[in-house]
Amino acid sequence: MAQRCNATNRAGSRCGEWAQPGQRVCHLHGGRSPQALRKADERMRDLVHPAISALERQINQDEFAAVKYVLDWAGFRPTDQLPETDGHLRVTVHFDHANQQTLDIPDSA
Repeated sequence: MAQRCNATNRAGSRCGEWAQPGQRVCHLHGGRSPQALRKADERMRDLVHPAISALERQINQDEFAAVKYVLDWAGFRPTDQLPETDGHLRVTVHFDHANQQTLDIPDSA
């Protein structure tokens, strides 16, 4: 959800530039500073768990029955049991019918 910068310019009007992702200000008003980038990263990470929970609720209510069918067919099935974690999110992906094409990825070294 992109939003405009909330900072004001010297004339007292709103800046109008696009805010940096996860922030309320643009790069001209401190959005690229290390502390702002770190805080934006924390804010975005805090949204991951609620987003996954909301998606799970919608899938379980069959609001995404077609999506669930495709993901199940492609091998992205839920596990029956969640592993013990140390407070970190662990994701396991099982590929049953994954795309079998070979990709040529250039060596970046």
